[in-house]
Amino acid sequence: SGQMKTKADLIVNNAKIYCVDKNFTTAGAFAIKNGKVLDIGTSEKILGSYASSEIMDAHGKFIYPGFIDAHCHFYGYSINLQQFDLSGINSYDAILNLLNQGKNQSRQGWIVGRGWDQNIWEKKVFPDRTKLDSLFPDRPVVLERIDGHVVLANGAALRQTGMMGQDKFNPAEIETRNGWVTGILSENAADYVRNRIPSPDKKALIILLKKAQENCFAVGLT
Repeated sequence: SGQMKTKADLIVNNAKIYCVDKNFTTAGAFAIKNGKVLDIGTSEKILGSYASSEIMDAHGKFIYPGFIDAHCHFYGYSINLQQFDLSGINSYDAILNLLNQGKNQSRQGWIVGRGWDQNIWEKKVFPDRTKLDSLFPDRPVVLERIDGHVVLANGAALRQTGMMGQDKFNPAEIETRNGWVTGILSENAADYVRNRIPSPDKKALIILLKKAQENCFAVGLT
């Protein structure tokens, strides 16, 4: 027919679209304008009624409305993006290597990692802060064990949090070797140091929140 087609910014066709209405209708195509769905239906109907310079063939893939998580720790997730993920790394030296390479990305402030587990290392013993202190003499470093009950803190972190010579904790929570604080802290002592890790400033936080948003959008979490 010679009727004028409505302009759309994007037409997606050859898809299996779940509308998630009360009948769980499926459709083959939709047209989008200004970020909103204009119309949804068979590929024939949509291509017959709408014109677009961008037509995407979905090759029969499934399309769903964006998922909404009713309970997500979005702020926490954002903050974690600036931390090093140490889970699954099978030696302490490999962890030190990762931290050393990554310090160039953020040249100042605290270095925070989480997820180390000495049980998957060749030497299945808790590390101490000796190597951390030589790599990072002035930058505080706090590395959380996979269970969240134990952290390894370097000298700079212990000094900045007032942990050296601290006597208000159970001595069992601050590991010492011949009077030397090894940097291994557990339970309340670990929480005390963790709670003193500074939050990112507003500018840095906005960048982290936007990155977290991108990651969520990429997997359909809107």
